[in-house]
Amino acid sequence: MRRLLGSRLPTFSPEERRKLGYKLDFIGINHYTTLYAMDCMFSSGCPLGQWTQNALAAGTGERDGVPIGPPTGRSMFYVVPDGIEKMVTYIMKRYNNLPMFITENGYPQVEEGHTNAQEWLHDQARIQYLDGYLTKVAKVIRSVRSSNLTP
Repeated sequence: MRRLLGSRLPTFSPEERRKLGYKLDFIGINHYTTLYAMDCMFSSGCPLGQWTQNALAAGTGERDGVPIGPPTGRSMFYVVPDGIEKMVTYIMKRYNNLPMFITENGYPQVEEGHTNAQEWLHDQARIQYLDGYLTKVAKVIRSVRSSNLTP
């Protein structure tokens, strides 16, 4: 990692490492969409860009021409509620049920936006997005409670 990112990756003194104790208090999750990942280290055809070069991977919302989920008004944003369920479940298991907070989530605003209050109040795409994502998070919480773990 250090070889790839160089000075952009922070370093910590032994004292700073001791103070941190390699412990996390909680995990914050920012999740808006889910994409497929494409290897850019050994595969050809990856788009160029700083993010792609740093990660040695690229994100795409399609596989074999089929979108990962319903598209939104923004490119590279798809509605994929299963993605947040899988992410929360993975983090819960990987980090031994460490407290986590969904710190950011939401449906993207299209460029034109709404023109009046009624459009805001009846934005069915946004309502369906939030319903789908919250339903999946609730499913994980219920599964944790039924297994006698603390969410």
